[in-house]
Amino acid sequence: MSDEDIQALVLHERAHCEAKIYFLKAEHDDLLEKLSTLVTIAQAGLAKDKPHVTEYQLDRMCDLLGEK
Repeated sequence: MSDEDIQALVLHERAHCEAKIYFLKAEHDDLLEKLSTLVTIAQAGLAKDKPHVTEYQLDRMCDLLGEK
């Protein structure tokens, strides 16, 4: 394998890794936004003395986090 071939493989692998990192970051940001919204709704439920709303939002958070 020539130096050019090795360099091309390294560049290809780097591009693949950068794409994967970008995808994971976007997925993480999306999850964080969803969780933040659920926390806001759960807090509003507590403030309005509606524990069923808070419980539902907590269940949804568990679902998103895979904790059920």
